Amino acid sequence: MIIILWSPVKCYDSLFTLMNLGTEYQPPSINDLLGSSVSTTVTHCAQLCNQNRYCRVFNFINSTCQLYQSANGNILMSSESLSSVVGRINYSLFVFSAYGQSCDKCFNSRYLICINNLCACPSTSYYNGTFCQDQLLVNSTCSSSSQCRQDLNLLCIEQKCKDMSYPQWNTTGVTVAGTTGISGGTMTLLNEPHGLFIDPATDLLYIADRENHRIQQYQFLTNDTSIINTVAGTSQVSGCALNLLNYPTAVSVDKQQNLYIADASNNRILYWPQGATDGVTVVGFPIRRHVN
Repeated sequence: MIIILWSPVKCYDSLFTLMNLGTEYQPPSINDLLGSSVSTTVTHCAQLCNQNRYCRVFNFINSTCQLYQSANGNILMSSESLSSVVGRINYSLFVFSAYGQSCDKCFNSRYLICINNLCACPSTSYYNGTFCQDQLLVNSTCSSSSQCRQDLNLLCIEQKCKDMSYPQWNTTGVTVAGTTGISGGTMTLLNEPHGLFIDPATDLLYIADRENHRIQQYQFLTNDTSIINTVAGTSQVSGCALNLLNYPTAVSVDKQQNLYIADASNNRILYWPQGATDGVTVVGFPIRRHVN
């Protein structure tokens, strides 16, 4: 069924398509409800929607008219009334012909508003090159953030509308330790780093610098520089003595900043007190592997 509403102002004419009886509209967000009021007929409800330029769909349930600003929701079977009905506006392309022109071309328009002296789409919609289309919901494919529901904190990232209310992974990495493609045993270089640990109490970064037989500590400063210290082992010197490491692969730090080191080729776990020059074997024995 179709309802056509004629207006003395041509740009307020509207065409509504009605869904089957017993249907109900479920909006994508509770923020999409523009208002609710008593309405005697479906036609009256359609008139109320037509009078609100942000209304794109309505529910008519038990003499109540609910207006919504987005038509991207779901049409469900109503749990309240078998006579309920959903009405959705059908757009005519000519009402958007003034898009991008001076505001006098869209004066009194239901479908365009004046922004920065130009005719533009109302909120929660974007111009797709032909008409003002509803902005997209989370995980929808997009090409720009203008296509995403920005009132729901959605931005277009990697061609998907993503919720920016939550922390997002950066799309590129930043080197914080070592130099890409260059190995070495100086303080600023690493050689096949394996395990790492970030101390939540101090934000210090610890790295098991495997081929250099040492544990490196990084303190990051606010001016994009860092202070680097070797806190266990000796660079490029391997051994089974308690002051040496042999290809360490992992490190952990307790609340007192004491280290626990997986000293892989020495087959042991070392407890290394904060500031100490050697460690204590707490698990395993420093027995070298033999090759027949």
